[in-house]
Amino acid sequence: SSAGDPATMADGKTPVELNITPAHEAFLSGMARQFDLPDIGKAFRCCLMHQASTDTALTVPANVNGSPVKIALASTHLSWLEAQRSALGAKTLSHVAAAVCDACAIAKAEEVFGIIRCKSGAPGGDAAAAACDGAKQALEKQRAREEAAA
Repeated sequence: SSAGDPATMADGKTPVELNITPAHEAFLSGMARQFDLPDIGKAFRCCLMHQASTDTALTVPANVNGSPVKIALASTHLSWLEAQRSALGAKTLSHVAAAVCDACAIAKAEEVFGIIRCKSGAPGGDAAAAACDGAKQALEKQRAREEAAA
């Protein structure tokens, strides 16, 4: 989508309709709550970024019996999903999304959702990433969680 496309959100992300199974929706909602993420879209983007940064093989399900959910994705996210759909021979992006959720569910939650990423997709240790507002807010929440757990 171009910048003038009315479907493009202010932050440059485009809402993409994906069929998400009830189990995946519950998983993403739970992780969003646990890690103080704004919504399941952010939780899914964390899964996607984690998967894109690992070489874990994706297993595409034969069927995706889910409800349509609009998830805001940056063009880089969409490109990665499309490339995976093509490489894996998946029927739809929803099939790839289901595979990403499955892979994410067996990964260490802290590594998927606790790592601060910014628009660049950089890990939290990166100085530029640590300087963005989203990282500052997430780091404050992370410190609060760590103090509460101590």
